[in-house]
Amino acid sequence: MPDAELVEQVRLQRPDAVVISSVNGHGHIDGRRLIRTLRADSDPALASVPVMIGGKLGIQGAAQPHLADELIAEGFDAVFTDDADPAEFGAALQRMTGHRPGIAGVAA
Repeated sequence: MPDAELVEQVRLQRPDAVVISSVNGHGHIDGRRLIRTLRADSDPALASVPVMIGGKLGIQGAAQPHLADELIAEGFDAVFTDDADPAEFGAALQRMTGHRPGIAGVAA
């Protein structure tokens, strides 16, 4: 999905969170571009929506542990590498959205 389309949908839909999944090993590249675009927008709702990314973020896997820190520094609220514990995703989503109206819990 083009970055501009995702930003527009976030603006229109006002989601409780945005979750990006990468399977191609280029998640760190695409993710950086996307989060910069999303966070640079002048709409305060875009700046405050929690955004998470996970999956295959780089082509070297565990040999690139710095990618998570770099993506957090770029503006992601949480980063899950391909070897992350799946239970942590649900816990992180609950922490980030549990205070928002209309969120009763996290589906497993």
